[in-house]
Amino acid sequence: MEKPQEMRQLERPSKVDSSEKAAETSTKHASGSEDESGFEEIATPAFRSLQELDLRIGHKLTKPMPIKVTAKTSSLNTETSVEDDCHGHQTEHSKLLKELKAAHRENRDQSLELRDVKKQNAIAHEKYSNLREQNSQLREMLQARGEKISRGEKAKYLEHFEMLESHISHLQYERKKREGHMEFLTEQTREANEEKSSLESECRRLQRQVRELSSNLTEARDDLLRLQPMMSQQVPDNEIADEYASLDQAIVGWIDDQTEDSELLEEQFDKIQGLDDLPDLFSGSLSNDQLRAAKKYPESQPMVLRYLIHRSLGRSIFDKELFLFGLDDRTIALLKGIEEDSTTLKRYRSETLSSILHIPSFNAEQSRQACLVSDTLYSALSHLTHSSSEKNSNSYDSLHRSITQPAIALSNKVHLSPGSYKFTAPVDSAQICIYHTKSMHLLDLQSCKPIRAESTLKIREDDGRIGEEMLVIAPALVRTQASRDVNEGSEDAEGRGKSSKLVSKATVLVKLDEPMGKRSRGIKALGAWTPSWFGGVEGTAGG
Repeated sequence: MEKPQEMRQLERPSKVDSSEKAAETSTKHASGSEDESGFEEIATPAFRSLQELDLRIGHKLTKPMPIKVTAKTSSLNTETSVEDDCHGHQTEHSKLLKELKAAHRENRDQSLELRDVKKQNAIAHEKYSNLREQNSQLREMLQARGEKISRGEKAKYLEHFEMLESHISHLQYERKKREGHMEFLTEQTREANEEKSSLESECRRLQRQVRELSSNLTEARDDLLRLQPMMSQQVPDNEIADEYASLDQAIVGWIDDQTEDSELLEEQFDKIQGLDDLPDLFSGSLSNDQLRAAKKYPESQPMVLRYLIHRSLGRSIFDKELFLFGLDDRTIALLKGIEEDSTTLKRYRSETLSSILHIPSFNAEQSRQACLVSDTLYSALSHLTHSSSEKNSNSYDSLHRSITQPAIALSNKVHLSPGSYKFTAPVDSAQICIYHTKSMHLLDLQSCKPIRAESTLKIREDDGRIGEEMLVIAPALVRTQASRDVNEGSEDAEGRGKSSKLVSKATVLVKLDEPMGKRSRGIKALGAWTPSWFGGVEGTAGG
């Protein structure tokens, strides 16, 4: 609430007087505390201004207001003017009362504030007194300590102080030096990042160029395959059959050399309690029934070894998906991508593989992988044929020279031929009938003797069954060829318009329903020499 102009004019001299009186008060109490003089300087003007305001208001209320009456003024006008003046005085009186109440409220608030300030000042004065006491105590302690410190100790302290200053200067020098080195490294990092960005852009450009050149190389290879001369000559089947038979005989010979001690071989098989005891290379090659039969009939154990070797060679060397033994996966994928089911393309592939076979680096890789196959096969077979885990160099060399290398040579010849060869089991079911003696080499499980059509066998009349298959010791070699004489609508396993030719028979181990019959061994009963001595019938070759 703003005060009237007259109030402000009245307060000005009061403030001047109050300041003068406050100065006198502070002069009188100079010997006392400075905080109390400050409080009096603040409080005295406020009280004096309030007193002057009360006097001024009372003076106005008691002062008679002049009333001018002239002779010309009528009694009515005089009464009206008196009432107006009275009303004005009442209004001014009410305003002054409100100002007085506001001044009283302001005085009360200032009194409360003054009280709080006095409390704070008392606390501050008490802290100040404590600090002065502590300061005086510290000065006394320092004076006492300074008297006790000798000149030598002072020199020592000064020397230590100088040393600290030199150390600080050295640290500042090192800091500046490191800051300069940091700036140098930052600049080098910036330059390296710029160089890295340029190299990355150059690398992306080279990658695009490599992709373009790779596509051009692929097109060039395709053109070379199209322009290569076709190999029109087919490898004779009898040549491949002879090599396969020679390989099979080499396997048999190696097994005979390694299993001269039949009791040791039987002990090694007895150690095999289940399929988990077999080497990893032969995992999944035998069933529980086949393993039990091999342990029950020890004569068949060499046949089991023969089967395992054939199966291992079939997966590692003769696999149709290999294209050529030793060929890398990238080239195989390239050939698979461009190959189609056509005779012309097979001839192109045969010519390409022939060219690859004459590359010295490929021959070295093929030899390295051949040694790896021999190592793996020999390590697995040694668990079944030797009681000791030590490597026998003669046995290993014999295995590598007589089995692995001929197998690779046969695989190369099979894969280079334009015809399609495959190793397969010729029997669709486990049942063996008498007519299978014409398409397979059958061996008895108990005696390991060959089973011929002329042998004394129990043949079931309805279907000609003589037993069941136990193992395909050596798979059959079959060549698929295009047949011009195939009847329309006929279809074999390889597709329409093709026929299969048996190149080499399979060797199968058979469990007969009843053992083969025995002939009399008496001299008189035998009579003259006949082929029946070897299981045949008179007038026929024993096979």
